[in-house]
Amino acid sequence: MANTLRDSHDVSSSSSFLLLPPPSLTQDGVSRVSIHGCYRCLVIHQQHFNVLQYKETYCDRSNSLEYVCSLLTGDAQLHSMFRLNAEPVPCPFPHTYTFTYNSGHAECKYPLSTVDSCTEDWRILFRYQACPDIQGTESEIVELVCLASWKEGSNRFLVGKSDHWLATSDEDRYQCFVYRSWSNVTASGIVMAQSGDATCNGLYSVTGGSMTLMLQRVDNNGGKCRFPVWASAPRWHSLDGQTTLHVTRRNSTLRLTSRSTKGVVTHVCMEAREQTKYSATFVTRVIRGCTSGYMCIYMIARDDHLMELKMGDDAHGQ
Repeated sequence: MANTLRDSHDVSSSSSFLLLPPPSLTQDGVSRVSIHGCYRCLVIHQQHFNVLQYKETYCDRSNSLEYVCSLLTGDAQLHSMFRLNAEPVPCPFPHTYTFTYNSGHAECKYPLSTVDSCTEDWRILFRYQACPDIQGTESEIVELVCLASWKEGSNRFLVGKSDHWLATSDEDRYQCFVYRSWSNVTASGIVMAQSGDATCNGLYSVTGGSMTLMLQRVDNNGGKCRFPVWASAPRWHSLDGQTTLHVTRRNSTLRLTSRSTKGVVTHVCMEAREQTKYSATFVTRVIRGCTSGYMCIYMIARDDHLMELKMGDDAHGQ
């Protein structure tokens, strides 16, 4: 397939939280709610536009408001509220990883599981592999939509929503993770822990939670691969107006939007093969939705504002 493209420099809901009646906030950030003749004190924090967290006291009918609020301690149980119909956010680790996981019995190391980014940067795909000799492991694919991420101390948190086959309610679909990056002289990745329910309760470190995961980034040399400088215009259009190409991420990623296929296809530069002053051949990792493969593309500079792309067959990976 060949496309001739010209560059272009054009730059071109309402949601609600569930749980609890709306409390009245005081200037010190403490909420005081009187329900059925009792006092209840709450402290509410907005961790992200899509996430509220709060701590509360029991409903007290016999003591004063000041006394009830004095009972709020730092180790009180933390409750989480997630915005309904929230707009997704970019996932914080947009790369390919292999990972091992432990759901309480033993670490499932072989075969390795994988996590992949998708065409939309707010989706990631976990492919869990079953370890035959370890209880509680099974082969399944979980697509996570990222809804919020924030930093707290040395840890970072992620809230996402997945539609897996066991989910019967929103409480089954929301998940909270605590994660931290790691690196050494030979590798890098992420260690993370997942909550056991639709809250962030009990996630005090990356070694807690109902499941822990150790992710290692796949070293595919893509970090050093760049498309030619003459292809670096941020936006190109095909001469028939059917296809738009965006060049992003420091000239290392192409995003093709076509009216005929009605979707976005991402090409990540993996390896430069042959290059001349006005032409170049590359191996790219091609991503459609959450499915990926590899493709060879040939780029030709026909003029300062005219480029031709020739694309080979898609060698499907996952």
